[in-house]
Amino acid sequence: APATLESTDRHIDARRIVVRLKAESKTLEHLEASTGVYATLEGDYEAKSDTLRYDAATDLWVFEGRPVEMRAPDRERGGCVHTTGGQLAEINARTRTVVWPTIAANRQIRHDPTWDCSKSIR
Repeated sequence: APATLESTDRHIDARRIVVRLKAESKTLEHLEASTGVYATLEGDYEAKSDTLRYDAATDLWVFEGRPVEMRAPDRERGGCVHTTGGQLAEINARTRTVVWPTIAANRQIRHDPTWDCSKSIR
């Protein structure tokens, strides 16, 4: 059965979700999700991938495989950008930026800067 993790600033669905909480504060320290990952994150981000890793120390969400599909806000032009075709993408929650690292698996990336922000990629 699929697993779901939901809070005020995120919703994650996957076949498997493993979380580690900080001992003192009981807040999220690390998360790993695998198989059929779908996530919505604070700031109007939405992504699908095979795996997802999050580390609170860096505030970095790392999506891999499938290929990754993502809807993200375009802070410069307004609206949203829909991106598909890559195998690795990172959302930095501190800077509110998306990075598609320059690797061979990301050569087929396609960006649609005219994506309607109300349209889900689910």
